[in-house]
Amino acid sequence: MSTGSVGRRWAKALFDLGEENKTLVGVVREVQRAADTWSESQELRVAMTNPLLPEKARRAMWDAIIRKIG
Repeated sequence: MSTGSVGRRWAKALFDLGEENKTLVGVVREVQRAADTWSESQELRVAMTNPLLPEKARRAMWDAIIRKIG
């Protein structure tokens, strides 16, 4: 499965969830903040794509970032 098709599936799932829960505007806002954070931080991109950093550590970093920008 290509990255594009996975991305489309995630996007559709988020859209459907936002519509179903009447929170689509909030979901879009959160996704935009996450995308902005990713694009603005080279350090974040390097850390999150580093295969030497365990997945658990990457997940903990991302969770902390989401809490901070959320």
